[in-house]
Parts: sequence; structure tokens; C-alpha cells
Amino acid sequence: LRRAVELNSNDADAQQLLGKSLQEQGELGEAKNAYGFALSIRPMHIPSLIGLASIALEEDQNRSAEDYATRATELDPNNVEANILLAEAYLRNGNANSAYVQLLSARRLEPMNPSLLLLLGKAAYERRMYADAHEALEASRTLGSSTDDLYCYLGLTDLALGDVLEAEKHFRLAIYKNSESERAWKGLCETYMKEKKWSEAAEAIGKALSSNPDDPEAMLDEAIVNMNSGDLGAATRTLESLYLRSDAPQITGYYLGFAYIRMGKKSEAKVALQRFAGTWEGDKTLAEEAREIANSLIP
Repeated sequence: LRRAVELNSNDADAQQLLGKSLQEQGELGEAKNAYGFALSIRPMHIPSLIGLASIALEEDQNRSAEDYATRATELDPNNVEANILLAEAYLRNGNANSAYVQLLSARRLEPMNPSLLLLLGKAAYERRMYADAHEALEASRTLGSSTDDLYCYLGLTDLALGDVLEAEKHFRLAIYKNSESERAWKGLCETYMKEKKWSEAAEAIGKALSSNPDDPEAMLDEAIVNMNSGDLGAATRTLESLYLRSDAPQITGYYLGFAYIRMGKKSEAKVALQRFAGTWEGDKTLAEEAREIANSLIP
């Protein structure tokens, strides 16, 4: 391919194939240059747009991936690969609704595409359509998918549907496929928390934190596990540290309030619960409960 582009540098197809070859070898910088050269020759060269979109996803440049994939799907709405890349970009950019709609449209083109079905299951899960998510994920597995991502999302949907035994099995399979899967370890921890298996939960969340010690969700889970294991001091220290962070889960103040109550710190508990009640954006009954408990506390 290098020889081909030396002989004719204006061959867009050869430039794109060179880019694809380089991408497969992990030479992403050179691959982008080749794809870009192909587009400078033919601005509507769909394979090069797809290549740039896929590299952008590899490099977590999700907005760029969305732009490239959008251009590709506008040029060829029936290109399944472009549709999948666009849906993946939407999902990573926090737009699960657009991802879901994009995938439903693309599914008519290839209803038995395992990659499409996996992504459809992930999008449905993010939209809290858990039964639909599970159905799409199982279909993807039947068609040959066997990645840690697949098993992790099967575990997450099992957990959302209340099937802790299946959730544990699928999280374990995800971890078998990828022992560094932080989300699978967190899911396994939450499964054990539902079963009140605190020592197993502590081990799982420890594995998650070893991959990403600053993950606020994992830190919160660790604090909850410590509270239920009797280590109130460690739980409170983690919650206090987490509470000061802008990316802390909203419910952190709720658990901090209860940690203070159990330690006999009623004044601190009252403040934490009142703040939580005033900022909580979820189920109103939880905010009302926190407010009632805070009002009952005598400093």
C-alpha cells in the first residue's frame, strides 16, 4: 500500500486502505494522516470518515467521532458501520436516547448484527429499559458476542431486574474476560451488597478501586460496605472526603448523615441531611425522609 500511494498519491482508496492497515497495527497518528489525505482528495470518501470516527473513539475523542460518523451517515444512511459508530459516539457523549433511535433505524438493515445488538442493549440499559436491554444483549450473545462488555451489561441488567444470582454469574464472566473491568467489579460489589455479603463486597470494591482509586461511585460503595461491616471511622472519613468533591454522587450526603448519627454526631448529621434534602434530584420520598430525620435531631 505504501508503494501504491508512492506511485499515485492521489488514489483516495489506496490512501484509505493504507490508513486502515496502519490503524490495525496501532499506528493511529499515521493512520489519521492517511485518512485525512484520502479526504483531501475525495471529501465525501465514506470509508475514510468511518476510519477517522473509529480512531476518535479509540482515543476518547467522542465529539470528533460523532462529527465524522454523522458526515458518513448523511452521505450513506444505509451504512451499518457508520450507524454503529455514530450510536457509540452518542452513547459516550451521554445521549442514550439518540443512540437508541439511531440503532433502531440501523437494525432494519442488519437485524442479526451482534455488535449492533450489543450496543442497542447498552443504550436501552442507559434509558432504564431493562427488559429490552436484556433481550438485545442475549440476542447478541446468541449470535456470537462474548466480550467483557457484553457480560458486564448483562450483569447490570440482571441486577436492575432483581436477579442477583444471574448478575453475579455475568459479572464473574466479565471479570474472567477482563480482570481490570472496573465496572464489572463495582457491579459485583453491588450484587453482594444486595445479598448483605459484606466481606465479598469489600473484596470486590477493593479490586475496583485498585484500578481507579479516585472513582467517586466506587468510593461511595466502599464507604457503605465499611458502614455495614462495622468500620464507621473509615466509612466516615471516606464520605467526608467524597462530600467535598464536585463529582460526588448526590446521595453521598444522605449516607454521611447516617454515618454521623451512628457516631453520635447529631449536629453534623443534621446539617448533612438538610443539605441533602435541599439538593436531591431523585425520588422525593428520600428527600422527605432525610428532612424528617434532620428535624428530629436535637443538636
